[in-house]
Order: sequence, then structure tokens, then C-alpha cells
Amino acid sequence: MKTHTPETGINVGIALATLHKRIVVGMDLMKSSHMMRDAIVSGMLSQGADVIDIGVASAPVVADAAHLGDCAVFVSGSEHYNDISGYVIFDRDGSPYTAKDLRAMETSVNNRPLATSNVGMIHRHLNATDEYMRRVITENRPAPGCSMVVDCRCGVCSDTVPSALNALGVEVLSINGHKDPEFIPKDVGMSDHEFDDMERMVGDASGYIGIRMNPSGSNMTLLDENGSVVNAWKTMALLVAYLKPGKLILPLDVSTVVEDVFNGKLSIPVNTDHAPSDDEPTLTIMGMASSSVCDEFTRQDADLAICRAGMVFRGLNAPDGLRAAIAISHMSCENSIHRLAEAIPDMQRDMKRIHIDCSPDVIARNLNASMPLIESERYTCQDGWRVDLKEGWFLILPPVNGEVELIAEAPDKAYLVGLMEIGEDLIRDCSTD
Repeated sequence: MKTHTPETGINVGIALATLHKRIVVGMDLMKSSHMMRDAIVSGMLSQGADVIDIGVASAPVVADAAHLGDCAVFVSGSEHYNDISGYVIFDRDGSPYTAKDLRAMETSVNNRPLATSNVGMIHRHLNATDEYMRRVITENRPAPGCSMVVDCRCGVCSDTVPSALNALGVEVLSINGHKDPEFIPKDVGMSDHEFDDMERMVGDASGYIGIRMNPSGSNMTLLDENGSVVNAWKTMALLVAYLKPGKLILPLDVSTVVEDVFNGKLSIPVNTDHAPSDDEPTLTIMGMASSSVCDEFTRQDADLAICRAGMVFRGLNAPDGLRAAIAISHMSCENSIHRLAEAIPDMQRDMKRIHIDCSPDVIARNLNASMPLIESERYTCQDGWRVDLKEGWFLILPPVNGEVELIAEAPDKAYLVGLMEIGEDLIRDCSTD
């Protein structure tokens, strides 16, 4: 949701309580999260639902604790100062709520009379983080020989990531490893000047790599032994090469390098003790929503999934930055991250928002009719329209607030410019009835 108020929280809590009678609630450290946590809990209690309050925790911890109730809610603020916190809802198995789940919640609250007499109870459960830690440590083998600088940015994963890695034998140099509600994290990005200190620290510490967590703990950014940032798609391609998943779920905007590594078109000289699956490798491309990727991951019982929110591993049906960091620690014990990253070609990517004057139905209808007529290597329609050409692809996302988002990727800048022009012309042509 773009805008939130405490009334929003109360209404969401009432809607959830019409479907569920035992709901897990956790929150991050953003200043507005306390207020919005109290608001949604009030709505739940007013309809007779019991609340299991696990306190301050990371998103993976909340998803992991969802089995304690019928569902779970993570109250999380934006990474930009003063934005009001919103809600991430997880099903009982830890999967993020899909659009279908949200529609069912809306239908339920519209069709049922609201309770007026029963009031639920709050139960405190303060062991959720410890239970998650024990589970993660038990499920993963040690990684002795790995040395890692870990930046938790004073966020909710400060009490899980360094400790779990250290328990698995990783030599951890932790920075910003304490919870601090006064610390305002900025968005994780390669241009972020806050990377400067960490790049120097990793570069100066011989043999170390770096991991920088996002504020919710669902994702991380990798730095190689030289302190250079490895972009997200290269990081994912490296993990696909190392883990050799048999079933892989990808989002619609996945980079070509990830697919090429999985399909064997791009060979990465990675040392790994993971054996390829005996079954035929299965690659599934879903829409852009992280929830749809996680839902398909659960449905297929897949080995690995990649979405905008992070990477999903066996053991939890939601993005988990700690599990990603553990997989990278194993990989770095046997490989040079810098050498592997250099083996992956750099791809150019661009994005543009284009204003349209027609209704969403008109452009959707026209795009559905026009896309299959384009001579392409592959055409995909799944919550968006992607066209793969010989040297790149472009993706058109459904209109939102009168704007269409166009994304393109190519191996060189000139070809990328051409793809963006093709995509923009197509959008203009399809915007007329």
C-alpha cells in the first residue's frame, strides 16, 4: 500500500480476523512500526482473534513463526525516513500472501457480520528468533575457512545473521551489528555511498568477502574479496551455478545470465560438491510479484526460487537473506568470488515509465494481440509481457496509475537503446483504441 494510517491497520486486522483466529505478529525497528503494530492488533482483538506477539524480529523469523498461528503479519517500515509502516502477511507455511489470498480476505470481511462482544487475547512468545536460529543452524553444514565482513545496518537481523554464521564456523567481522531504532537505513544499491566504508574494510581484510543485509533480513548484497559489489543478478547466477538446483522458479524480469547458467549455456568454473539432479531440470518463470514466485516454489516443492524480495531456499517458503549468506559462505570456502563473478558477462539494463491515456483494459487487449506477432526467440505473458530477442529482451508491465513500466536488458548499450525504442513504440501503438 502506498499510504497508511492507523485506521488502515485496524481495518486490515479486522479483515484478517474474519478468516483466522490465531495470528502471529512481529515488527521491525522503524519508528512508525509500533503504532501500526498496535493498530492491526486492535483490529484483530476486536473480532475475537488471539494474537501471538513475537516482538521485534526479522521478516524470515516472522515467516518461520507463522506455524504458531493461522498466519503471520510482519509490520515493516519503508527504508525512507518518515514513511508509515505497512504489512507483509504470511500464510501458515511461511509463504507470502498472494493476490488471491488478499481477495479472499476482502470478500470475507465484506460478507460477514463483524463481532461486537468477543475480544481476543495477546500471548507473548519471545523465543521465535532463537527457534529460527536453531533451525537454520541445524539444517546447514558448517563453513569453516570462510571469512566474512557482515553489515547488519543496526537492523532486525543483527541478532541472527552474525551469530548463525559464526556458529557454522565462519570467521565473522561484524559491523553495525546491534539493534538501533535511531539508525535510518538507506536503500541497498550499488550507487549507495554507504558502501564506501565496507568496500575499504573488505578490501583491506585479506581473504574476506562481504555481506550487507537489507533492513528486513530478507535479502543481502555481496562484495567480493576486492571489496567490489557483485550485482544482484550475478550473485543469483553464482548461487545457481554452485547449488545446481533441479527445479528453479524465476521472476519475469530475470536476467539472461541466470537462465543461461541454469540451462548450461553459460559455464561458470565453480568448484562445488552439489550434484545435478537426476531428474530433468525444470525452469519456471512467474510474474513479478514475490508472492507468486514463492507460491509456485511451494507448489512445485522446488529447490530454489528468485524474486525481487530475495532468494527462497528449502526450509522456508519466503525470501531469507541469512540462508543466502550461508550458501555464499559455503561457495567462498571453495572458490574465489571475484574470479567467478568476472566469468559472468556484464549485462546492460534500463527502465522507463511511460504515461498512457487509455484504460488498462485497452492496452492489455492490444498488447495481447500484438506481442505474438513479433518475431522473437520467446514470448512470455505472466503479469506482464516479455519478448526475448536474439541479443536481449524487453518487458512491459501492466499499467499502474496511468503509467506503464518498460524494462530492457542487453549485452551492450547500443542494443539496449534499440530495445527500449522498440518497447516504447509498441506501448504508444497499443495505447490507442
